[in-house]
Amino acid sequence: MPDSCEYCDQADDSIMDIGTRVTTAIAALENAGYLKRGQDSPRLYANSILARNAEEAIQKIDRSRRFSDKQKEQASRIIKKLISSKSKGCSGDEVAEARIDYISDHLGIVKEEVIQIVNLLREEKILADSKDLNAFIKKKDSKKNSLSILKTYGQIEKFLLTIISDEEKIIHLKELNEQAEASDCEDVSPNKIKTILNLWAIKNWIKRQTTPHSKNHLAVHTLFDPETLTAKLEKRNDIAQFVLDVLYDLSKSDLGSDESSQEEVEGTEKPNLFQRN
Repeated sequence: MPDSCEYCDQADDSIMDIGTRVTTAIAALENAGYLKRGQDSPRLYANSILARNAEEAIQKIDRSRRFSDKQKEQASRIIKKLISSKSKGCSGDEVAEARIDYISDHLGIVKEEVIQIVNLLREEKILADSKDLNAFIKKKDSKKNSLSILKTYGQIEKFLLTIISDEEKIIHLKELNEQAEASDCEDVSPNKIKTILNLWAIKNWIKRQTTPHSKNHLAVHTLFDPETLTAKLEKRNDIAQFVLDVLYDLSKSDLGSDESSQEEVEGTEKPNLFQRN
């Protein structure tokens, strides 16, 4: 999972245009001697959510003696905000936002208190400053089921390669779903197609833009030639299958461990909590 997701819709283009004009105006004021800019010095406080969900995190907060009653309430709001931000960023619904100053403004909590609570969340191992990527896999899940899901997405990706080219094309998700079904793609859905397109956009493999009249209509074109994109997909699919094999091997080796241990082989996401000074 990425630190922020960029989607080239019209709103984003407008925001980028405003940002460019603001930057130009500030540069002009600096050149005229009206202001002096300092260096942008972000400080990283955490970049990993160790809790699997908000409920688990809040339970740890409630049991902790590190937090006061007021801090427990604020910590619960902050962790909900972070997990919500992560989910929205990954789904492509909006840009993920987890900066300290943003959380402070959005939740109405003084910035210094947000920093203090984030540090306490780190002490409780709910957040962490870690570059590890974690994954969760149910020990009791069938490996065949996971491989089947991987196969489904692989089939949809191969189908999309026959539709999308380096020339911009307007596609309709529901119509594309019907075409995929006709091409023998198993268990395909508009949401799965959208998920793949979001991932490709995040990785800068394609450029996608929503159309003004419908969210189901997208203007899409690839940023690589078909051979290069095919090679990238095949490599990622091979890596995904390798990761599944490793995770299931780990789950098998862990079956004899204490029953009270987690029912999952796990890993971490990155929210990137930082403050701009």
